[in-house]
Amino acid sequence: MNRIVVIGGGNVAASLVPALGDRVVQVYSRTHAHAEELAPGRATDCLDSVTADADVYIITLVDDAVAPTAQRLARLNPGALWVHTSGSVPIEALEPLGPRRGVVYPLQTFSRGRRRDFADIPIFIEGDDPAVGLLARSLSRRVLEADSARRRRLHIAAVFGCNFVNHLWAIADRLLGDDGMSFDLLEPLLRETLDKAVETGPRSGQTGPARRGDTRVMESHKKMLPPELADLYSRLSESIIKMYRQ
Repeated sequence: MNRIVVIGGGNVAASLVPALGDRVVQVYSRTHAHAEELAPGRATDCLDSVTADADVYIITLVDDAVAPTAQRLARLNPGALWVHTSGSVPIEALEPLGPRRGVVYPLQTFSRGRRRDFADIPIFIEGDDPAVGLLARSLSRRVLEADSARRRRLHIAAVFGCNFVNHLWAIADRLLGDDGMSFDLLEPLLRETLDKAVETGPRSGQTGPARRGDTRVMESHKKMLPPELADLYSRLSESIIKMYRQ
């Protein structure tokens, strides 16, 4: 697995390509500058120019682009190992590419400009070819198996635990900003919340007015919010109350 092509120049690729190092012989991105930034002199913005002599091809594109790209690249190199990095795309999307296929799904949030060390990122793999596991273990110490159904459930959990939580942080940032305060005031609270959730479990660590059933405080909060946020506040509070009634 000494010659690797990365197809995609987005958030995942921005951390994956440096982790793969000199094994990367080419990066494809529709935006040539993105590919060139990741692999100077080894970039292309044309799928028809993807090299046919690599050992491994890693598709890091957005979910909706994985299957069409697999169709487009069918017969390019049927003897190579083809993998994608998506949490919600089934392995069957890679069938047009040949018999050696797999999934290498890193359970992490990625953003351009924030390079992540893969060593401690859990990577979930799927595929019969032993090379899938070898590739994953060359990146991370935490490699686990997960079929497509289990990987989708992991992805859903990650959306709740990461994407939705970050959105709520953005709302908190806006509320603080409206009153001339900085989001970093919440840092000790956020870090303690995460530490406690990891150490003792999020269910046992829940606090706040909804957990206490403090209707008076919740009603006063909603009166201070615009309608769309008051509605969200109510829905989240109801979800908390329902969980602890069980």
